[in-house]
Amino acid sequence: MTSTHNPSILLKRILNLVEPTPLLLIKDNINHNGQTILNEILISIASSHEVIFVSFETLNKPKFADKFICMDNFNQINRLPELVKTHTTSAKKTVIIIDSLNYISSNDITGIIAELSRSGNIIGIYHEDIPEKYNDDNEYYPSINGLLDFMSNIIIEMELPDEEEILENNYKFNINKNMNQFNENKIKLTYRRKSGRSLEYNFHINYLKHDYTFISEDQQDTNTVETPEMLQGLTTFNLSTSDKQKKAKEQVDLPFLEAQQFTTGGAIVYEFEKDDDYDEEDPFEDPF
Repeated sequence: MTSTHNPSILLKRILNLVEPTPLLLIKDNINHNGQTILNEILISIASSHEVIFVSFETLNKPKFADKFICMDNFNQINRLPELVKTHTTSAKKTVIIIDSLNYISSNDITGIIAELSRSGNIIGIYHEDIPEKYNDDNEYYPSINGLLDFMSNIIIEMELPDEEEILENNYKFNINKNMNQFNENKIKLTYRRKSGRSLEYNFHINYLKHDYTFISEDQQDTNTVETPEMLQGLTTFNLSTSDKQKKAKEQVDLPFLEAQQFTTGGAIVYEFEKDDDYDEEDPFEDPF
């Protein structure tokens, strides 16, 4: 069995930067940033790679970075491949970490990634919940998110527990003070093979024990019968049901359940109230 057929081995190879890729893309959000999975990669390559950290959002040089490039001047973005090249050495393998790909425009992203890939492995973090800047030059040009999906053959997406409830609180600006402090969570791995076939796996990761558990399709089917993807595209309304809504639905007593207790035929169950006007002489008014 090859590594591409064993999900757990494949994930370990990816975290060790053994699987070839022009861009290892990590998609995160405000509630769970990609630093957790990035730490797992840094632990795996602790002494084998030289780390060049390209900063758009980080003020100070991280401890794990050998070289630090601060992109405080956005007019210098096109010079990024040149700046990285001056910092690379031939002593070790080079990994280039970009803390946010959102600041690079869709017009420049393909050229920059292509140039950077010549200097070493690229790990880029993309924040999915940041609105993308509109492309004034060509409204039909692909979005940066779509371009990143196309360029990368390895994508890791951070998933949230109780995602619907957390997102609802975010819309109300009720930001959880304990956000990004997860000791464990689920991730979705998309691995695109050379043939073009995409493989998708889900894992449960314990960041304290550095333990990765593959979630099989059978486990997913038993845990979640209904998924939002099943209902997408059917209508403009939200047809999906959260776990909280399902639990509340199961606790509701359906009306006329008493009628189902009759063994033969059907029956009408009527409960009289004090204000009912019942006429014994009118046969049509007899509910029985």
